[in-house]
Amino acid sequence: MQPEFVSGTLFLEAAWATGVLLVSVLAAWFVHLGMRGFQRRLEKRSQKTALVPPFIGSFAKPLFLIIVFEGLLLALSSLSFTESWRDVLGKTGIAGLIIIITYGLARSEGVVLNWYLRRVRVRQSLIRLIRRFTVLFIYVIGVLVLLDYFDISITPMVAGLGIG
Repeated sequence: MQPEFVSGTLFLEAAWATGVLLVSVLAAWFVHLGMRGFQRRLEKRSQKTALVPPFIGSFAKPLFLIIVFEGLLLALSSLSFTESWRDVLGKTGIAGLIIIITYGLARSEGVVLNWYLRRVRVRQSLIRLIRRFTVLFIYVIGVLVLLDYFDISITPMVAGLGIG
């Protein structure tokens, strides 16, 4: 994962890992700015009631977090003294992705739900109530997926929720 001249020296390994992390943060920042610029261009061309620009904007922050998180895991796995922790880093990476994707789905659901409920002219208090329940539902599903990934039996919890 790292060049040969880096391996063996703790200082050079740490410098390499820091460089990897900084590159991932810069890449995430550029992707974030690109998505925001694309969103603004779409907003100028579309109507005020269009769904696509805010929907794209809702994915900018989760995508930023995914790139930075994966860069952090890549930086940590490039260090020689974390070699015995590679399996744990892999599981942490997937768990982090599950959490960030759940967060992204909750954000995009909020945008879509607000857009739809405003089109059908529902009271503002009802919009907030429906949105809270759907966001809670998405987070509960995300937690269940995460628990299942860590081999924790979710069958009793699903049965307790009345789903299965």
